Amino acid sequence: MKNMLKIIFFIVLTQLVVATNLPIKIFPMNNYPQQLKYWVNIESQNNIPLVSQDLQNKHFRLLKSHYFGTSKKDQSPWSEYFVTAILEGNTNKNIYVNETQSLATFTNQNKNESNLGYGINYLAYDTSWSNAIANNMNINQFKHLSYDKTNLAIAITNLEAFAIPTSDPWFLSYTQAGNGYPFNINILSNIYIATPLYVIGVSNDKKWSLVLTPQFIVWVKSSGVGYVDNTFINNWNKWVNQSLVSIITPDTPLINRQNIVLDSAFAGTILPVETTTKIGVYAFVPVRDQYGKITVSSVFLKNADAVLIPLRATESNMITIIAKLMGRTYGWGGFMGYNDCSAELQAVFTTFGYFMPRNSSQQVTVGNIIDLSNLDATHRKNYI
Repeated sequence: MKNMLKIIFFIVLTQLVVATNLPIKIFPMNNYPQQLKYWVNIESQNNIPLVSQDLQNKHFRLLKSHYFGTSKKDQSPWSEYFVTAILEGNTNKNIYVNETQSLATFTNQNKNESNLGYGINYLAYDTSWSNAIANNMNINQFKHLSYDKTNLAIAITNLEAFAIPTSDPWFLSYTQAGNGYPFNINILSNIYIATPLYVIGVSNDKKWSLVLTPQFIVWVKSSGVGYVDNTFINNWNKWVNQSLVSIITPDTPLINRQNIVLDSAFAGTILPVETTTKIGVYAFVPVRDQYGKITVSSVFLKNADAVLIPLRATESNMITIIAKLMGRTYGWGGFMGYNDCSAELQAVFTTFGYFMPRNSSQQVTVGNIIDLSNLDATHRKNYI
Protein backbone atom coordinates (compact mmCIF):
# COMPACT_ATOMS: atom_id res chain seq x y z
CA MET A 1 0.00 0.00 0.00
CA LYS A 2 2.83 2.39 0.89
CA ASN A 3 4.59 1.65 -2.39
CA MET A 4 1.35 2.32 -4.30
CA LEU A 5 0.95 5.70 -2.55
CA LYS A 6 4.54 6.56 -3.40
CA ILE A 7 3.95 5.77 -7.06
CA ILE A 8 0.78 7.91 -7.14
CA PHE A 9 2.58 10.77 -5.38
CA PHE A 10 5.47 10.53 -7.87
CA ILE A 11 3.09 10.64 -10.87
CA VAL A 12 1.22 13.68 -9.50
CA LEU A 13 4.48 15.44 -8.61
CA THR A 14 5.89 14.75 -12.08
CA GLN A 15 2.79 16.20 -13.72
CA LEU A 16 3.02 19.30 -11.56
CA VAL A 17 6.69 19.79 -12.42
CA VAL A 18 5.97 19.39 -16.13
CA ALA A 19 3.05 21.82 -15.92
CA THR A 20 5.12 24.50 -14.21
CA ASN A 21 7.77 24.27 -16.93
CA LEU A 22 5.51 24.54 -19.96
CA PRO A 23 6.78 27.20 -22.38
CA ILE A 24 3.61 29.24 -21.94
CA LYS A 25 3.41 32.88 -20.92
CA ILE A 26 0.17 34.65 -20.13
CA PHE A 27 -0.21 38.13 -21.58
CA PRO A 28 -0.16 40.61 -18.64
CA MET A 29 -3.76 41.79 -19.01
CA ASN A 30 -3.73 43.23 -15.50
CA ASN A 31 -1.29 45.85 -16.72
CA TYR A 32 -4.17 47.33 -18.69
CA PRO A 33 -7.36 48.71 -17.11
CA GLN A 34 -10.18 46.19 -17.41
CA GLN A 35 -12.93 48.55 -16.28
CA LEU A 36 -15.27 49.80 -18.98
CA LYS A 37 -15.41 53.27 -17.40
CA TYR A 38 -11.68 53.72 -18.15
CA TRP A 39 -12.26 53.43 -21.89
CA VAL A 40 -15.67 55.06 -22.28
CA ASN A 41 -17.77 57.44 -20.23
CA ILE A 42 -19.98 54.85 -18.57
CA GLU A 43 -21.98 57.61 -16.88
CA SER A 44 -22.82 59.08 -20.25
CA GLN A 45 -26.47 59.72 -20.96
CA ASN A 46 -25.76 60.63 -24.56
CA ASN A 47 -28.74 59.42 -26.52
CA ILE A 48 -27.79 61.10 -29.77
CA PRO A 49 -28.02 58.45 -32.53
CA LEU A 50 -24.69 57.26 -33.91
CA VAL A 51 -26.31 56.52 -37.29
CA SER A 52 -29.52 57.61 -38.94
CA GLN A 53 -32.72 55.67 -38.38
CA ASP A 54 -32.94 54.97 -42.12
CA LEU A 55 -29.44 53.47 -42.21
CA GLN A 56 -30.10 51.34 -39.15
CA ASN A 57 -33.38 50.08 -40.63
CA LYS A 58 -31.56 49.25 -43.87
CA HIS A 59 -29.07 47.10 -41.98
CA PHE A 60 -31.86 45.44 -40.02
CA ARG A 61 -33.57 44.43 -43.26
CA LEU A 62 -30.24 43.02 -44.44
CA LEU A 63 -29.86 41.01 -41.22
CA LYS A 64 -33.31 39.46 -41.67
CA SER A 65 -32.49 38.77 -45.29
CA HIS A 66 -29.33 36.86 -44.35
CA TYR A 67 -31.09 34.80 -41.70
CA PHE A 68 -34.66 34.23 -42.83
CA GLY A 69 -34.97 35.35 -46.45
CA THR A 70 -36.59 33.03 -48.98
CA SER A 71 -36.52 35.15 -52.16
CA LYS A 72 -34.08 35.35 -55.05
CA LYS A 73 -32.28 38.38 -53.60
CA ASP A 74 -31.76 36.86 -50.14
CA GLN A 75 -28.50 35.20 -49.08
CA SER A 76 -30.08 32.87 -46.56
CA PRO A 77 -30.06 29.10 -45.89
CA TRP A 78 -33.81 29.24 -46.52
CA SER A 79 -33.47 30.79 -50.01
CA GLU A 80 -33.64 28.14 -52.74
CA TYR A 81 -31.86 30.50 -55.13
CA PHE A 82 -28.97 31.23 -52.78
CA VAL A 83 -28.52 27.60 -51.71
CA THR A 84 -28.54 26.47 -55.34
CA ALA A 85 -25.83 29.00 -56.15
CA ILE A 86 -23.72 27.66 -53.26
CA LEU A 87 -24.20 24.01 -54.24
CA GLU A 88 -23.59 24.53 -57.95
CA GLY A 89 -21.10 27.39 -57.70
CA ASN A 90 -17.59 27.95 -58.99
CA THR A 91 -15.82 24.59 -59.34
CA ASN A 92 -12.67 26.08 -57.82
CA LYS A 93 -14.56 26.90 -54.65
CA ASN A 94 -17.15 24.17 -54.50
CA ILE A 95 -17.98 22.14 -51.43
CA TYR A 96 -16.21 18.98 -52.55
CA VAL A 97 -12.95 20.89 -53.03
CA ASN A 98 -13.31 22.69 -49.70
CA GLU A 99 -14.01 19.50 -47.78
CA THR A 100 -11.08 17.76 -49.47
CA GLN A 101 -8.83 20.61 -48.38
CA SER A 102 -10.15 20.35 -44.84
CA LEU A 103 -9.25 16.68 -44.74
CA ALA A 104 -5.73 17.52 -45.89
CA THR A 105 -5.43 20.10 -43.13
CA PHE A 106 -6.45 17.67 -40.39
CA THR A 107 -4.06 14.84 -41.07
CA ASN A 108 -0.47 14.34 -39.95
CA GLN A 109 0.45 12.38 -43.03
CA ASN A 110 3.47 13.93 -44.79
CA LYS A 111 3.52 16.86 -42.32
CA ASN A 112 6.67 18.35 -40.87
CA GLU A 113 6.97 18.60 -37.10
CA SER A 114 5.88 22.25 -36.89
CA ASN A 115 2.55 21.44 -38.57
CA LEU A 116 1.59 18.30 -36.65
CA GLY A 117 -1.79 18.17 -34.95
CA TYR A 118 -2.08 17.01 -31.33
CA GLY A 119 -4.88 15.68 -29.14
CA ILE A 120 -5.68 16.41 -25.51
CA ASN A 121 -2.98 13.94 -24.43
CA TYR A 122 -0.23 16.05 -26.07
CA LEU A 123 0.42 13.23 -28.55
CA ALA A 124 0.32 13.71 -32.31
CA TYR A 125 -2.59 12.00 -34.07
CA ASP A 126 -1.77 8.94 -36.15
CA THR A 127 -3.19 8.53 -39.65
CA SER A 128 -5.80 5.99 -38.51
CA TRP A 129 -7.57 8.85 -36.67
CA SER A 130 -7.86 11.06 -39.76
CA ASN A 131 -8.63 8.08 -42.03
CA ALA A 132 -11.60 7.10 -39.87
CA ILE A 133 -12.97 10.66 -40.04
CA ALA A 134 -12.46 10.79 -43.81
CA ASN A 135 -14.32 7.50 -44.29
CA ASN A 136 -17.19 8.67 -42.09
CA MET A 137 -17.42 11.98 -43.95
CA ASN A 138 -18.28 10.19 -47.21
CA ILE A 139 -16.76 13.01 -49.22
CA ASN A 140 -17.97 11.67 -52.56
CA GLN A 141 -21.50 12.75 -51.65
CA PHE A 142 -20.38 16.34 -52.28
CA LYS A 143 -19.30 15.81 -55.89
CA HIS A 144 -22.75 16.34 -57.37
CA LEU A 145 -25.12 18.43 -55.29
CA SER A 146 -28.52 19.90 -56.04
CA TYR A 147 -31.14 21.73 -53.99
CA ASP A 148 -33.54 19.59 -51.98
CA LYS A 149 -36.33 21.33 -50.05
CA THR A 150 -36.42 18.47 -47.53
CA ASN A 151 -33.00 19.64 -46.31
CA LEU A 152 -34.32 22.94 -44.92
CA ALA A 153 -33.64 23.01 -41.18
CA ILE A 154 -33.23 25.05 -38.02
CA ALA A 155 -30.96 24.71 -34.97
CA ILE A 156 -33.04 23.32 -32.10
CA THR A 157 -30.19 23.77 -29.64
CA ASN A 158 -26.88 25.61 -29.50
CA LEU A 159 -24.40 23.83 -31.74
CA GLU A 160 -20.63 23.80 -31.87
CA ALA A 161 -19.39 24.32 -35.42
CA PHE A 162 -16.48 22.15 -36.58
CA ALA A 163 -14.24 22.08 -39.63
CA ILE A 164 -14.39 18.28 -39.81
CA PRO A 165 -16.99 15.88 -38.33
CA THR A 166 -15.45 15.14 -34.94
CA SER A 167 -15.52 16.86 -31.57
CA ASP A 168 -11.88 15.84 -31.02
CA PRO A 169 -9.67 18.94 -30.75
CA TRP A 170 -6.81 19.66 -33.13
CA PHE A 171 -4.02 21.52 -31.35
CA LEU A 172 -0.81 22.65 -32.95
CA SER A 173 2.24 22.38 -30.70
CA TYR A 174 1.95 24.41 -27.49
CA THR A 175 5.66 25.26 -27.94
CA GLN A 176 4.55 27.71 -30.66
CA ALA A 177 3.07 31.00 -29.47
CA GLY A 178 -0.71 31.15 -29.86
CA ASN A 179 -1.13 27.41 -30.32
CA GLY A 180 -2.00 24.44 -28.15
CA TYR A 181 -4.81 24.52 -25.60
CA PRO A 182 -7.23 26.32 -25.83
CA PHE A 183 -6.61 27.07 -29.54
CA ASN A 184 -8.53 24.13 -30.97
CA ILE A 185 -8.23 24.63 -34.73
CA ASN A 186 -11.11 22.25 -35.43
CA ILE A 187 -13.75 24.38 -33.69
CA LEU A 188 -14.86 27.37 -35.73
CA SER A 189 -17.76 28.90 -33.85
CA ASN A 190 -21.08 28.35 -32.13
CA ILE A 191 -24.40 28.26 -33.95
CA TYR A 192 -27.10 29.72 -31.76
CA ILE A 193 -30.45 28.08 -31.17
CA ALA A 194 -33.11 29.08 -33.74
CA THR A 195 -30.54 29.73 -36.49
CA PRO A 196 -31.86 28.76 -39.97
CA LEU A 197 -29.87 26.00 -41.69
CA TYR A 198 -29.68 24.01 -44.89
CA VAL A 199 -28.30 20.46 -44.61
CA ILE A 200 -25.79 19.80 -47.41
CA GLY A 201 -24.82 16.27 -46.39
CA VAL A 202 -24.75 13.74 -43.55
CA SER A 203 -21.93 11.49 -42.34
CA ASN A 204 -22.11 7.72 -42.77
CA ASP A 205 -22.93 7.20 -39.10
CA LYS A 206 -25.64 9.94 -39.30
CA LYS A 207 -24.19 11.64 -36.22
CA TRP A 208 -22.85 14.64 -38.16
CA SER A 209 -24.38 17.06 -40.65
CA LEU A 210 -22.64 19.53 -42.96
CA VAL A 211 -24.82 22.64 -42.83
CA LEU A 212 -25.04 26.03 -44.49
CA THR A 213 -25.70 28.80 -41.93
CA PRO A 214 -26.15 32.54 -42.46
CA GLN A 215 -22.37 32.90 -42.03
CA PHE A 216 -20.56 29.75 -43.17
CA ILE A 217 -20.55 26.01 -43.98
CA VAL A 218 -19.61 23.77 -41.04
CA TRP A 219 -20.09 20.35 -39.48
CA VAL A 220 -22.45 20.05 -36.51
CA LYS A 221 -23.95 17.23 -34.48
CA SER A 222 -27.10 16.00 -36.22
CA SER A 223 -29.02 15.70 -32.94
CA GLY A 224 -29.29 19.50 -32.79
CA VAL A 225 -30.63 19.89 -36.35
CA GLY A 226 -34.38 20.01 -36.90
CA TYR A 227 -35.77 19.58 -40.41
CA VAL A 228 -38.57 22.00 -41.31
CA ASP A 229 -41.00 22.49 -44.18
CA ASN A 230 -42.34 25.59 -45.91
CA THR A 231 -45.32 25.78 -43.56
CA PHE A 232 -43.00 26.06 -40.56
CA ILE A 233 -40.81 28.63 -42.35
CA ASN A 234 -43.81 30.75 -43.38
CA ASN A 235 -45.13 30.80 -39.82
CA TRP A 236 -41.69 31.55 -38.40
CA ASN A 237 -41.15 34.43 -40.81
CA LYS A 238 -44.60 35.84 -40.03
CA TRP A 239 -43.49 36.17 -36.40
CA VAL A 240 -40.04 37.45 -37.43
CA ASN A 241 -41.61 40.27 -39.45
CA GLN A 242 -43.81 41.26 -36.53
CA SER A 243 -41.08 41.57 -33.87
CA LEU A 244 -37.65 40.21 -33.00
CA VAL A 245 -35.79 40.09 -29.71
CA SER A 246 -32.04 39.73 -29.07
CA ILE A 247 -30.49 38.14 -25.99
CA ILE A 248 -28.07 40.54 -24.27
CA THR A 249 -27.16 38.55 -21.14
CA PRO A 250 -24.82 35.57 -21.73
CA ASP A 251 -26.17 32.15 -20.71
CA THR A 252 -29.76 33.33 -20.38
CA PRO A 253 -31.97 30.32 -19.50
CA LEU A 254 -34.79 29.56 -21.94
CA ILE A 255 -37.67 28.55 -19.66
CA ASN A 256 -41.01 27.56 -21.19
CA ARG A 257 -44.52 28.12 -19.82
CA GLN A 258 -44.32 24.79 -17.97
CA ASN A 259 -41.25 26.14 -16.12
CA ILE A 260 -38.93 23.70 -17.90
CA VAL A 261 -35.47 24.89 -18.97
CA LEU A 262 -35.16 24.04 -22.66
CA ASP A 263 -31.67 25.43 -23.19
CA SER A 264 -29.61 28.55 -22.55
CA ALA A 265 -29.02 31.40 -24.98
CA PHE A 266 -25.86 33.17 -26.05
CA ALA A 267 -25.78 36.95 -26.23
CA GLY A 268 -26.72 37.83 -29.80
CA THR A 269 -29.31 35.06 -30.15
CA ILE A 270 -32.35 36.38 -32.04
CA LEU A 271 -35.87 35.02 -31.56
CA PRO A 272 -39.32 36.00 -32.85
CA VAL A 273 -41.62 37.54 -30.27
CA GLU A 274 -44.96 36.04 -29.28
CA THR A 275 -46.17 38.70 -26.81
CA THR A 276 -44.70 41.52 -24.72
CA THR A 277 -45.31 42.36 -21.08
CA LYS A 278 -44.13 45.12 -18.75
CA ILE A 279 -41.37 42.93 -17.34
CA GLY A 280 -40.30 41.02 -20.42
CA VAL A 281 -41.33 39.15 -23.55
CA TYR A 282 -42.47 35.69 -24.54
CA ALA A 283 -40.45 34.49 -27.52
CA PHE A 284 -40.60 31.41 -29.72
CA VAL A 285 -37.89 28.73 -29.85
CA PRO A 286 -37.93 25.62 -32.07
CA VAL A 287 -38.36 22.26 -30.35
CA ARG A 288 -38.80 18.66 -31.44
CA ASP A 289 -42.09 17.12 -30.29
CA GLN A 290 -42.67 13.53 -29.17
CA TYR A 291 -43.18 12.43 -32.78
CA GLY A 292 -39.96 14.01 -34.04
CA LYS A 293 -41.67 16.95 -35.75
CA ILE A 294 -40.27 20.46 -35.27
CA THR A 295 -42.70 22.85 -33.64
CA VAL A 296 -42.30 25.87 -31.35
CA SER A 297 -42.37 26.53 -27.64
CA SER A 298 -42.76 29.87 -25.87
CA VAL A 299 -40.08 31.02 -23.42
CA PHE A 300 -40.08 34.05 -21.12
CA LEU A 301 -37.23 36.56 -21.29
CA LYS A 302 -36.85 39.34 -18.72
CA ASN A 303 -36.20 42.90 -19.87
CA ALA A 304 -32.78 42.75 -18.26
CA ASP A 305 -31.80 39.79 -20.49
CA ALA A 306 -33.29 40.66 -23.88
CA VAL A 307 -34.29 43.69 -25.93
CA LEU A 308 -36.47 44.26 -28.97
CA ILE A 309 -34.34 44.87 -32.04
CA PRO A 310 -33.11 46.90 -33.63
CA LEU A 311 -32.15 48.71 -30.42
CA ARG A 312 -31.52 52.37 -31.22
CA ALA A 313 -27.81 52.88 -31.90
CA THR A 314 -26.85 55.48 -29.30
CA GLU A 315 -23.75 55.83 -27.18
CA SER A 316 -25.73 55.06 -24.03
CA ASN A 317 -27.23 51.87 -25.48
CA MET A 318 -23.87 50.75 -26.85
CA ILE A 319 -22.32 51.10 -23.40
CA THR A 320 -25.18 49.12 -21.84
CA ILE A 321 -24.74 46.20 -24.23
CA ILE A 322 -20.94 46.11 -23.96
CA ALA A 323 -21.13 46.19 -20.16
CA LYS A 324 -23.24 43.00 -20.26
CA LEU A 325 -20.35 41.15 -21.90
CA MET A 326 -17.51 42.40 -19.70
CA GLY A 327 -15.40 40.01 -17.66
CA ARG A 328 -16.04 36.85 -19.68
CA THR A 329 -13.25 34.40 -20.47
CA TYR A 330 -11.91 34.45 -24.02
CA GLY A 331 -12.81 31.32 -25.98
CA TRP A 332 -11.17 30.59 -29.33
CA GLY A 333 -13.88 29.77 -31.88
CA GLY A 334 -16.51 29.86 -29.15
CA PHE A 335 -14.61 27.25 -27.12
CA MET A 336 -16.67 26.15 -24.09
CA GLY A 337 -19.39 28.65 -25.01
CA TYR A 338 -17.20 31.71 -24.53
CA ASN A 339 -16.68 34.42 -27.14
CA ASP A 340 -13.63 35.16 -29.21
CA CYS A 341 -13.12 38.68 -30.58
CA SER A 342 -15.28 38.33 -33.70
CA ALA A 343 -18.14 36.57 -31.88
CA GLU A 344 -18.12 39.39 -29.32
CA LEU A 345 -18.54 41.97 -32.08
CA GLN A 346 -21.27 39.87 -33.64
CA ALA A 347 -23.16 39.72 -30.33
CA VAL A 348 -22.97 43.50 -29.88
CA PHE A 349 -23.93 44.52 -33.42
CA THR A 350 -26.75 41.98 -33.79
CA THR A 351 -28.62 43.80 -31.02
CA PHE A 352 -28.55 46.97 -33.12
CA GLY A 353 -29.82 45.08 -36.16
CA TYR A 354 -26.50 44.74 -37.98
CA PHE A 355 -25.56 41.49 -39.72
CA MET A 356 -21.92 40.62 -39.10
CA PRO A 357 -19.85 37.86 -40.73
CA ARG A 358 -18.42 35.38 -38.24
CA ASN A 359 -14.64 35.85 -38.48
CA SER A 360 -12.35 38.87 -38.30
CA SER A 361 -11.01 38.57 -41.85
CA GLN A 362 -14.57 38.98 -43.18
CA GLN A 363 -15.69 41.56 -40.62
CA VAL A 364 -12.92 43.93 -41.64
CA THR A 365 -14.56 44.27 -45.07
CA VAL A 366 -18.00 45.26 -43.72
CA GLY A 367 -17.42 48.94 -42.92
CA ASN A 368 -15.05 51.69 -43.97
CA ILE A 369 -11.39 51.17 -43.09
CA ILE A 370 -9.61 54.11 -41.44
CA ASP A 371 -5.81 53.84 -41.52
CA LEU A 372 -4.28 54.75 -38.15
CA SER A 373 -0.87 53.20 -38.83
CA ASN A 374 0.83 56.59 -39.08
CA LEU A 375 -0.22 57.47 -35.51
CA ASP A 376 1.58 56.46 -32.35
CA ALA A 377 -0.18 54.40 -29.68
CA THR A 378 -1.37 57.41 -27.68
CA HIS A 379 -2.95 59.12 -30.68
CA ARG A 380 -4.55 55.86 -31.85
CA LYS A 381 -6.13 55.39 -28.41
CA ASN A 382 -7.31 59.00 -28.36
CA TYR A 383 -8.86 58.61 -31.81
CA ILE A 384 -10.74 55.46 -30.78
